[in-house]
Amino acid sequence: MTPEVAGKPHEPMRDLLRLQGANAAWVIGDRVETDVAMAVAEKEWRSVLVRTGVYDGGDDGGADYVVEDLATAVELVLAEDQRR
Repeated sequence: MTPEVAGKPHEPMRDLLRLQGANAAWVIGDRVETDVAMAVAEKEWRSVLVRTGVYDGGDDGGADYVVEDLATAVELVLAEDQRR
């Protein structure tokens, strides 16, 4: 039997989130290769890349937004959701 990778950004993780009703979700994180990649793989999901932590300011992987810290990410998501 071949093991299946279930972490971000792989399909089993996205399936689990969709089962919880995450048809249009926000993915917030500091890793392009996992957090941003997970949002990019799902057409309706949006990504916020946070500069604190792992992200070094290089390629943003197509993130919808790049912000300085988690507090700014939360403010952004709340403001965007209010506009909808």
